[in-house]
Amino acid sequence: MDVRTTNRVYKGPRNKQLTNMESMLNLANSLEAYNDGDVANESSPCWNDLPNELLIHIFKYLPHGDLQQVRMICRRWHDLMQLPEFMDKTKIVVNQENMAILIDSLRQDADLAQRLTYDTLELHGLELSNEVSEILQHLGTKVHKLRLYKSPVFALLNDHLPELEELIVTHIPTVQSDNNFSLNLGKFPKFKALDIACSNVTTYIKTHMILNLTREVSVKMEKLCIEINRDHEDLLIYTLQCHASSLKHLEIILRSTPLMIVKWKQVFVLLERLETLKITGISCYLWLKHVFECLPKEAPLKHLDLSGGLQVDDPLLKLIVDKWPNSLETMELMFCSCLTDEGVKSLGKLKKSLRTLNISHCSKISSKGLLQGLVEESNPILTSLVLNDITDSESEGMCLVAQRLPNLTYLSLESCRDAVTDATLENIFRHQRKLQHLILDDCMRISDEGLLGNGGDNPSTIRNLKGLQSLSLRGCRNLSNRALAKGLKFRELRKLVLGYCHKISSMGIEELVENCRCLEDLTISSCLMIDDDAMLHIAQGLPRLRRLNVSNCINLTGRSIDYVVELCKSLKELSMCGIDSLEIEEVQDKFLQMKPQILEVNL
Repeated sequence: MDVRTTNRVYKGPRNKQLTNMESMLNLANSLEAYNDGDVANESSPCWNDLPNELLIHIFKYLPHGDLQQVRMICRRWHDLMQLPEFMDKTKIVVNQENMAILIDSLRQDADLAQRLTYDTLELHGLELSNEVSEILQHLGTKVHKLRLYKSPVFALLNDHLPELEELIVTHIPTVQSDNNFSLNLGKFPKFKALDIACSNVTTYIKTHMILNLTREVSVKMEKLCIEINRDHEDLLIYTLQCHASSLKHLEIILRSTPLMIVKWKQVFVLLERLETLKITGISCYLWLKHVFECLPKEAPLKHLDLSGGLQVDDPLLKLIVDKWPNSLETMELMFCSCLTDEGVKSLGKLKKSLRTLNISHCSKISSKGLLQGLVEESNPILTSLVLNDITDSESEGMCLVAQRLPNLTYLSLESCRDAVTDATLENIFRHQRKLQHLILDDCMRISDEGLLGNGGDNPSTIRNLKGLQSLSLRGCRNLSNRALAKGLKFRELRKLVLGYCHKISSMGIEELVENCRCLEDLTISSCLMIDDDAMLHIAQGLPRLRRLNVSNCINLTGRSIDYVVELCKSLKELSMCGIDSLEIEEVQDKFLQMKPQILEVNL
């Protein structure tokens, strides 16, 4: 029976309407857990009463580690974790270090491959061998996405991946012989996505891949990531023509200026189903203008990425906005230095559709353009905004932006030195209570008072952001232990960056560990007052910690290494660069012998 349709009856109070995420979160907080043998209180809902659709929606917000714990709660939740919605959060990575262990495990336990839950397989640094072939025989039947990183094993793929939908090839700079490169995309009936845009993949491989796409008429591509150079421009155009009727996602890296303008115009006229378009690389304004003039207005374009300084100017942006005012949901315009506030003002036509906007490092843009367009009034649609390095000289404009975006879940204001002050934070904390990710790197004007509130009867503090999952305060050098002790109290905080916060010491770290026990990623690099006591607090108090960066914390000694080795059970990545008191070879040997599960150690 399909678990999507079981247990659909909701036994809780009928007057609870799940009309938005806030009401669902309130409902989840009110649930009473009980065992199968207990009797539920009829006046309050229970976890077992929730329909599967609502459980799936809630679980989608959980990271991979939490989903593994959810899997063990009960049979019903375990079955829900098998759905495709969660498969893409789990992958298997095979490399030289773990290949032998994996093969032994698969040989000893015949059912292991069936019990494993995964959607993606990554092969790192592997060559053609019987061992790789055996792994593909065991694991290949469940693989939907395959990533080959420094692994030219194409000859082994044809007969072991019946469910393959997407192939990503990266960092294969060596030329393969015809015998080794015998990949036949016709062997994969569900294949629909190919990414060969990496510059470190040899032209030989890319050419064979593209030729394969033109020969296999049964393959209909929905996603294609390629690079354009003059040597293969005609072949790429022909390939796009072959798949234009099915293509929904197209990423292009311009390595040279396209020359066949007329043919390119003919190609883009055909892309009537295109939903995602990403163009990066060298500047080529005339070609780019022709692209958007020829792309059909009827195309359901939702996601557009023109980052990287492609000479996107105000007229071109207005052309794009006028053509797709009701479909565009995401716009990435980072480093488009020709844009001005006049062009950004035209984004006001996207008020009802745009959910994600990145206009960082656009040197001629300020909050004025947003206030005259996209946030001329309250905008409940926009949920993600990146304004790094905005040119505002005062904070008033940024305060107004914060007031008019009540549903933001992601906000990045990195290097907005003059625009972000304690007053700006007060408006963020008062009006943007749904924030899950906040980046304030190098906003040097903010202080403890900004995080803790400026007093008054009803101060707005950072603790208003109850659902905060990641927070970055790198380079906010006015912050002290007081901010950590009284402000950072979050049950859900997973990632915290405090690099170059020189006033933070072990005392503040002790309070932080007490208040944020779910941290999985912590950076306190170049915090010069951090010592071994801080490392002891971290090692003892953060059981879920997976990544730790304490580089340039010059007071650390070998004792900190001992704490990490003995107490950090979940740690996978450790950075301790720039600490003169550590003997690098001795430390590396200790980790190799006593902590082999740590995948990356930087000293």
